[in-house]
Amino acid sequence: MAYLHAYSLVCSRAFVIDLYHTIALCPYADLLNHSSSAAHTSLSADDFVCHRCGSLRQCEHDIESTSGIAYRLEHLPSDARDRLETEVDTVDLRVDRRKVRLGSEVFNSYGENMGDGRLLSEWGFIEQDSIGGNVSFTLEELGRGGE
Repeated sequence: MAYLHAYSLVCSRAFVIDLYHTIALCPYADLLNHSSSAAHTSLSADDFVCHRCGSLRQCEHDIESTSGIAYRLEHLPSDARDRLETEVDTVDLRVDRRKVRLGSEVFNSYGENMGDGRLLSEWGFIEQDSIGGNVSFTLEELGRGGE
């Protein structure tokens, strides 16, 4: 029972980062309340890292295109690829300051168009306007159809 409790605590606070790091606990990011309609922040990470070693830069695991550039980096302009040589891979929580008024609560969105069933199963809460009602959902709504 203690294992299940610990597992649920971690899973309901972890964010999907990329194919190498998969999920991670991001300090402070899970402290913000969710809003589907009025989010002020977004969690961002470079999702094009190497899935085998986590490198932002071109690495030995990459498959190169005919131009000699790793397929996973081809979408980047050349100056951005050059910057990757010295850049450190981070996860950033960015606030759109134009949306935040002095003294107001800052909201994050844990995902767009997420129903209460998915919010409950992935994050451990439901939207405020659903409290007191029933939450029903299908496996397809949870993104787990066909498993």
